[in-house]
Amino acid sequence: MLADRINDLQPSSTIAINRRVLELRAEGKEIISFGIGEPNFDVPEKVKHAAIEAINNNFSRYTPADGIKELKQAIIRKFSRDNNLEYEEKNIIAATGAKQCLYNLFQALLNDGDEVIVPSPYWLSYPEQIKLSNGAPIFVDTGRSFKLKAGQIAAAITAKTKIIVLNSPNNPTGMIIEKEELQKIAAMAVEKNIFIVSDEVYEYFSYNTEHISIASLGEEIKNKTITINGLSKSAGMTGWRLGYAAGPEEIIFAMRKIQEQTTSNPASIVQKAAVAALNLGKEWMADIVKDFKEKRDFVCQKFKEMGFDIPMPEGAFYVFFDVSKYFNGAIKNSLDFCADILDEAGVALVPGGSFGNDNCARLSYAAKWEDLKSGMEMIKRHLTKS
Repeated sequence: MLADRINDLQPSSTIAINRRVLELRAEGKEIISFGIGEPNFDVPEKVKHAAIEAINNNFSRYTPADGIKELKQAIIRKFSRDNNLEYEEKNIIAATGAKQCLYNLFQALLNDGDEVIVPSPYWLSYPEQIKLSNGAPIFVDTGRSFKLKAGQIAAAITAKTKIIVLNSPNNPTGMIIEKEELQKIAAMAVEKNIFIVSDEVYEYFSYNTEHISIASLGEEIKNKTITINGLSKSAGMTGWRLGYAAGPEEIIFAMRKIQEQTTSNPASIVQKAAVAALNLGKEWMADIVKDFKEKRDFVCQKFKEMGFDIPMPEGAFYVFFDVSKYFNGAIKNSLDFCADILDEAGVALVPGGSFGNDNCARLSYAAKWEDLKSGMEMIKRHLTKS
């Protein structure tokens, strides 16, 4: 009855884990969730007030599908201020989340059989969106360090390669691509006429390594790059659904045409709130980033005390750790491991198989300190007992 593309589509494990957590809590069970990637800080007051003002001013009509002028100008200022990138309104589109920007982009660029290089571990929606767009995801293993090298990309390029996906800081590993590697990847993309999709939604969560937008490395690579970003992580607006993209005019125009025939404009009220969020810059987050860095250090230290060998995340708010030593007759993979931790310890993690590495699990430390301390102790107690 269903289309083949739906039968082949994998459900989102992060959403599934969150749904299971909510079910268990509804049953009266105490669950600590380190599953879904959602910041635990509140939306800034200026952003809330902007949304309320938009409601009171009856800003409730349709807007241009790709976003209001005021929002596009705020996005342009953000790229100039934070990323040393200059754009015009024709290079900008706003959508209902960065996820929609990515989907629109793959739909706009991919023909049947076009290959998209996806470094692994990867955000779980990349391959599914690529397949929905009739493309072929080509995975590049980043090894035990999770650090992407240009040579790994070069080895995967074929005559069918259309796009290289970069995600830095990375979900799920927290790794940041070094400038030298970005320069090499940029040179390859320009030489071989390959597009770069640069997902930078975690850019503000960079701890020890500078975040660099690959599009800022020169005009030639800028003309081959579509930069994706959003406000779910940088402003804690996960449920508000506002993402944006910047890139070559022809590609942005194609993305807009797709959006006009699917969702139309992002919510009008959220667009007004997004202007306020973008105008805040990243300075307001200094204390939050400091707190997240301390949480990262705490979680990694606790895991090391349990005997885990973990590459130190450089950004985002995840720890991706190898759990294969706990595989046995009953626990055969990362899904079994996470199910066991959830059922027996009351802690929710996400299986690494969803991110391309079935030996690992992902923990999000975007949580309250008391939950982190309790949850890590619960994991330790359960694993020690096992």
